[in-house]
Amino acid sequence: MLDLGRVVGRLAAQVSRGRVEGIEVLYGGTDEEALKPLTLATVEGALAGMGVEQVSMVNALSVAEQRGIKLSRKISSPETGFEKTVGVSLRAGDKKTQVSGALFGDRVGRVILIDGFAVDITPEGYVIVLRNRDVPGVIGRVGTAIGEAKVNIGSYHVSRKNQEALAVIAVDQAPDAGLLEKLATLPDIIEVRLATLRP
Repeated sequence: MLDLGRVVGRLAAQVSRGRVEGIEVLYGGTDEEALKPLTLATVEGALAGMGVEQVSMVNALSVAEQRGIKLSRKISSPETGFEKTVGVSLRAGDKKTQVSGALFGDRVGRVILIDGFAVDITPEGYVIVLRNRDVPGVIGRVGTAIGEAKVNIGSYHVSRKNQEALAVIAVDQAPDAGLLEKLATLPDIIEVRLATLRP
């Protein structure tokens, strides 16, 4: 769970836009004693995702406070269908970014939600997180652009709601800025972000 907390914190920070002013850690489960170490790990991951160096569970809270980030945490029921979940909500101005992960059994963690979009992501490697209007042709154009850049796609997961789609594209190597800029200019693309789920 600690490792999963780091991943969801890191991912949320990398897809968030603007200066993070608040971090809320959400633990879904019955072990109340898990909330404190899970908060430390999740805040550590979020700070690392913001590019903060030499951050650890030992100093994560003090580093966040030094940067003026308000911290909170709460325990509740897990996300529907799961026994244990960890989520994080980052506030940047009037915008919130929310990411949740779930533990399957005792060992396997997955990212299951990004801003309300249901996903199923293995928490490792590089992912392109892409929002687009939910219209025909987007997947083909995106896949072609990534292929032309000679970047191999490991998986392409799409979630849809309210005429918008969110794609999480796992790739074998970090794409360069040129590819990300090209993807951002494709028709019907709303936003493109790159995340490294584990350093």
